[in-house]
Amino acid sequence: MRIVLGYRASETEKNDFFAAMMPIGLGYVAGVLGEAGHEPLLVNFTHLSWPDIRKLLAREKPGMLGLTLYTFNRHTTMKLAALCREVSPRTTIVVGGPHASHCVETVLGHYPQIDYIVRGEGEITAVELVEVLEGHRDPMLVPGLAFRGKDGKIVQTPPRVPVSDLDTLPLPYRHYESIGVDQRAQFSYLITSRGCPAKCTFCGTPDFWGQKIRYRSAANIIREIRELRERYGLLFFSVRDDTFSFNKKRVVDFCSALMEAKLDILWDCQSRVNAVDLERLQWMRRAGCEQIQYGVEHGAQPMMDLLNKGTTLEQVRRAALATRRAGLVLSMYMITGIPGEGEAEFKETLELVEETRPHDIIASRLGYLPGTEMYYREMRERGTDDRFWLQDKRSGVFVREDEQSKQFHRRLARLAAQLPEKNRYRREDYERQRLEMGEHYARDLAAATTYETDGDVLGAERELRELRRREPENLWGMVRLGEFLSRRGRQADAVPLLSQALDRLPQLAPARSLLGVALRGLGQERAAVREFRQALALDPCEPMALEELAG
Repeated sequence: MRIVLGYRASETEKNDFFAAMMPIGLGYVAGVLGEAGHEPLLVNFTHLSWPDIRKLLAREKPGMLGLTLYTFNRHTTMKLAALCREVSPRTTIVVGGPHASHCVETVLGHYPQIDYIVRGEGEITAVELVEVLEGHRDPMLVPGLAFRGKDGKIVQTPPRVPVSDLDTLPLPYRHYESIGVDQRAQFSYLITSRGCPAKCTFCGTPDFWGQKIRYRSAANIIREIRELRERYGLLFFSVRDDTFSFNKKRVVDFCSALMEAKLDILWDCQSRVNAVDLERLQWMRRAGCEQIQYGVEHGAQPMMDLLNKGTTLEQVRRAALATRRAGLVLSMYMITGIPGEGEAEFKETLELVEETRPHDIIASRLGYLPGTEMYYREMRERGTDDRFWLQDKRSGVFVREDEQSKQFHRRLARLAAQLPEKNRYRREDYERQRLEMGEHYARDLAAATTYETDGDVLGAERELRELRRREPENLWGMVRLGEFLSRRGRQADAVPLLSQALDRLPQLAPARSLLGVALRGLGQERAAVREFRQALALDPCEPMALEELAG
């Protein structure tokens, strides 16, 4: 059976990088289907025109089309499903994801083009659903499904027990035939655990994934990183767990294994302010972690309590201090538009930002989402239900639409633009980090960038050469020093370094582009073009090679 797993962002958010990215979970679903002997095709429909989508569906005529349904993309997803029903009437159309899982009655009751809903975790349910479609299994015996029975009434089977051992799931990229997906960008985003111990009133994660955190082992994560590094030349990863650092032993085990493997990667992650301490953060920094993002949300304790954050402002201050001491980029998620938030409360947020000195804040307005306590409380008070989402055409609905809440968001966004320069690390910070934590490549690379930005070219080169002396096989040391020398007009010195990096990791497309730039600077145009073309053969989206060839 031909299976297409797809996604399309909403029209208003399709130009947002993260909103337009293929959901990581679809890669896991494709993985288990591939292991079961099927040949899934992943399609990111976001940037395809509707005529092109029609042609693709007519060509593939999938036996099953599986779509990820979020609240923000609900209308465009239903349009996509309706188009598939028109073009390929025999296709079984399935939706999964948070909105589908939390709004079963509304989706099946009002969208005839949808045949099944996969509720919650979808990997095992998807495999068993294919067996249903092939006539080998009774849908009533498949946990985690919802569908219309023969009498037209909606049937929901018992919930699927979550996968307890995440190591048993196949790594997504091993079964990733795709259209419309930048695979290198896609594979740089990792999930190493599922679940969150918190119960924030605005977040649907605990209801969808559960409050008990399930982990992949350090060995399993290292294997994925190593294979992606060798196959795709990836040296940067973003860990998208809700609370990466919750289990201290796991963090230390992972960082220790990563350092021992000498994979030379840089990475970032997300966490909560009550799930870190200085020791944990220092392990992460030595293992190449560049940045950590905390869900702080607000600077007024009553606002945090209303959101049921389960954290205190003192924990925020301690986490911020430890994060800066460890040398990580400090990033905070902040929310405006909370009921009861006035000028005094907003001022407390500004004061907290001033005190804790984050390098970045991501400001959002509080919105309603199915599956959250805040949403269900609002429905009870309004006397409404999930049918609200059928008529409302907005991608999301904010809790407050008054001018004051909008102004708070604009002010916070303006403040965010000032922070990278205002709160960046200075020379004295890097020297202190060296004294407290010793030498490590993540510090060296960050220090070199800062020194060069400040005009201290000799200091930047000294940091990079010290990294090369101490870790001669470190790929970042080769590439960053080669890039630095080429930028300073010393292309003849840069070429051997970049060539050495490519000898060690031929799939490293950015290094090929940098080598091309250095060769072009030496007047070796034919060799430069060859490197740019090889970079694009490795990665069709490699920006430097595209720019150099276009110029």
